[in-house]
Amino acid sequence: IGLSEDVTEVHTAVQDTLATLQQLLADTALDSTRIVVLTRGATALTTDEDILNLPAAALTGLIRTAQNEHPGRITLLDIDTTEHLTTAAHTAAHTPDTQLALRDGQLHTPRLETTPAGPAPAPFDPEGTILITGGTGGLGRILARHLVTHHGAKHLLLTSRSGPNAPGA
Repeated sequence: IGLSEDVTEVHTAVQDTLATLQQLLADTALDSTRIVVLTRGATALTTDEDILNLPAAALTGLIRTAQNEHPGRITLLDIDTTEHLTTAAHTAAHTPDTQLALRDGQLHTPRLETTPAGPAPAPFDPEGTILITGGTGGLGRILARHLVTHHGAKHLLLTSRSGPNAPGA
């Protein structure tokens, strides 16, 4: 499959899924029903697992947005095979988790983990030059002022798309 075919497939999958979700969410008879969106190969659980299905991976972003707009109504379930699918879909429909992945018959859900603290970052040299991209915008100006007043920075290089013509530059 070429790139243009991939793009067409992504657009079609997103448009079709969006239309279906809008229809289901608008049906008041389904207000207490959990919608489970099933994808296959759209999520990687580990660094050595590949995302195999680009259109389904694009749906992940769409579904996460819909979940924010309709809390508790939609669960995303990504599978590797159809084995154990019935049990996984039933669990997905009755769990507070909004994202699940079925791998080798085991359900996984994303969780934040505490990682061991690494070495503290080296402090920057206030005598060196600090580059701030977007430096002439509102946040860039705030950051620049903070670096000067609280960290003693003496040399700042502010860059932006507008350059010296930016308001306040």
